[in-house]
Amino acid sequence: EGRTVDLPGFELDEWNEARVAERATWTKEQVLADLQAAQQATFVFLANLDADALEARGTHPVLGEVDVGQALRVIALHDSLHRRDILKLRREMDA
Repeated sequence: EGRTVDLPGFELDEWNEARVAERATWTKEQVLADLQAAQQATFVFLANLDADALEARGTHPVLGEVDVGQALRVIALHDSLHRRDILKLRREMDA
């Protein structure tokens, strides 16, 4: 059975609000650079996973207990949803 990691005191909405506030004055270039850095860090993380790490479990703030594979699927879906929202916003701004 895998290990479970909890983040006591972590509040997703508060964390998201703080990240939005931090980035409110960023330029498009800063946002893109931050996105690229996060993607690169994710790729490095994935490249260094071993079989034991894949068994680790943690508590997702919405989904509850998940394993690493489930968490990775959430990351991929999360990015896809943001990409969809960005494209929709760009179309609306161009209209």
